[in-house]
Amino acid sequence: MFNQVLLIGRAVDKPDIQSLESGANVGHMTIAVNRPFKNLEGKQDVDFINCVMWGPIAVNATEFIKKGSVICIRGFLKTREDTIIFNKEEDLKKTIKNYEVYVEKMNFIKL
Repeated sequence: MFNQVLLIGRAVDKPDIQSLESGANVGHMTIAVNRPFKNLEGKQDVDFINCVMWGPIAVNATEFIKKGSVICIRGFLKTREDTIIFNKEEDLKKTIKNYEVYVEKMNFIKL
Protein backbone atom coordinates (compact mmCIF):
# COMPACT_ATOMS: atom_id res chain seq x y z
CA MET A 1 0.00 0.00 0.00
CA PHE A 2 1.13 3.53 -0.73
CA ASN A 3 -0.35 6.80 0.51
CA GLN A 4 1.57 9.89 -0.52
CA VAL A 5 0.37 13.31 -1.65
CA LEU A 6 2.38 16.05 -3.36
CA LEU A 7 0.71 19.45 -3.75
CA ILE A 8 1.80 22.85 -4.99
CA GLY A 9 -0.61 25.67 -4.33
CA ARG A 10 -1.32 28.96 -2.60
CA ALA A 11 -2.23 29.46 1.04
CA VAL A 12 -5.85 30.58 1.35
CA ASP A 13 -5.13 32.30 4.66
CA LYS A 14 -2.45 32.48 7.34
CA PRO A 15 -2.13 29.11 9.14
CA ASP A 16 -3.39 28.88 12.69
CA ILE A 17 -1.56 27.01 15.42
CA GLN A 18 -2.67 25.53 18.74
CA SER A 19 -0.69 24.14 21.64
CA LEU A 20 -2.18 20.96 23.05
CA GLU A 21 -2.13 20.01 26.73
CA SER A 22 0.67 17.58 25.94
CA GLY A 23 2.80 20.50 24.74
CA ALA A 24 2.66 19.50 21.07
CA ASN A 25 1.91 22.14 18.45
CA VAL A 26 -0.67 21.48 15.73
CA GLY A 27 -1.42 23.80 12.83
CA HIS A 28 -4.19 23.93 10.25
CA MET A 29 -4.33 25.63 6.88
CA THR A 30 -6.08 25.39 3.55
CA ILE A 31 -4.29 25.59 0.22
CA ALA A 32 -5.81 26.32 -3.18
CA VAL A 33 -4.56 24.06 -5.97
CA ASN A 34 -5.44 24.65 -9.62
CA ARG A 35 -6.60 21.65 -11.60
CA PRO A 36 -4.40 20.84 -14.61
CA PHE A 37 -7.27 21.26 -17.08
CA LYS A 38 -10.08 23.70 -17.80
CA ASN A 39 -13.77 22.94 -17.34
CA LEU A 40 -16.40 22.98 -20.10
CA GLU A 41 -16.79 26.78 -19.77
CA GLY A 42 -13.04 27.23 -20.34
CA LYS A 43 -12.30 28.26 -16.74
CA GLN A 44 -9.70 26.84 -14.39
CA ASP A 45 -11.24 24.97 -11.43
CA VAL A 46 -9.58 25.15 -8.03
CA ASP A 47 -9.57 22.60 -5.22
CA PHE A 48 -9.32 23.77 -1.61
CA ILE A 49 -7.41 21.21 0.44
CA ASN A 50 -7.23 21.16 4.24
CA CYS A 51 -3.79 20.45 5.68
CA VAL A 52 -2.67 19.50 9.20
CA MET A 53 0.87 20.18 10.45
CA TRP A 54 2.58 19.03 13.63
CA GLY A 55 5.59 20.21 15.66
CA PRO A 56 8.25 22.38 14.02
CA ILE A 57 6.49 22.32 10.65
CA ALA A 58 3.44 23.99 12.23
CA VAL A 59 5.60 26.60 13.97
CA ASN A 60 7.52 27.43 10.77
CA ALA A 61 4.32 27.59 8.73
CA THR A 62 2.71 30.14 11.05
CA GLU A 63 5.89 32.19 11.05
CA PHE A 64 6.60 32.30 7.31
CA ILE A 65 3.33 31.65 5.43
CA LYS A 66 0.85 34.39 4.71
CA LYS A 67 -2.23 34.54 2.50
CA GLY A 68 -1.23 33.86 -1.12
CA SER A 69 2.15 32.26 -0.35
CA VAL A 70 3.10 29.53 -2.82
CA ILE A 71 4.09 26.32 -1.07
CA CYS A 72 4.88 22.72 -1.89
CA ILE A 73 3.56 20.10 0.52
CA ARG A 74 4.41 16.42 0.77
CA GLY A 75 2.37 14.26 3.10
CA PHE A 76 -0.28 11.59 3.34
CA LEU A 77 -4.06 11.60 3.02
CA LYS A 78 -6.13 10.82 6.09
CA THR A 79 -9.89 10.51 6.50
CA ARG A 80 -11.85 11.66 9.52
CA GLU A 81 -15.53 11.14 10.24
CA ASP A 82 -17.62 13.92 11.78
CA THR A 83 -21.22 13.70 12.94
CA ILE A 84 -23.41 16.73 12.41
CA ILE A 85 -26.49 16.97 14.63
CA PHE A 86 -29.32 19.05 13.17
CA ASN A 87 -31.65 19.17 16.20
CA LYS A 88 -31.51 18.84 19.98
CA GLU A 89 -33.16 15.42 20.11
CA GLU A 90 -30.27 13.99 18.04
CA ASP A 91 -32.68 12.02 15.86
CA LEU A 92 -31.63 13.99 12.79
CA LYS A 93 -27.89 13.63 12.29
CA LYS A 94 -25.51 12.88 9.45
CA THR A 95 -22.03 11.46 9.42
CA ILE A 96 -19.66 12.93 6.85
CA LYS A 97 -16.09 12.08 5.86
CA ASN A 98 -13.45 14.77 5.77
CA TYR A 99 -10.19 14.33 3.93
CA GLU A 100 -7.04 16.08 5.16
CA VAL A 101 -3.42 16.04 4.13
CA TYR A 102 -1.05 15.46 7.05
CA VAL A 103 2.09 17.40 6.16
CA GLU A 104 5.44 15.61 6.45
CA LYS A 105 7.54 18.15 4.53
CA MET A 106 6.91 21.69 3.38
CA ASN A 107 8.90 23.89 0.99
CA PHE A 108 8.35 27.59 0.45
CA ILE A 109 8.43 28.68 -3.20
CA LYS A 110 9.25 32.22 -4.23
CA LEU A 111 7.96 33.32 -7.62
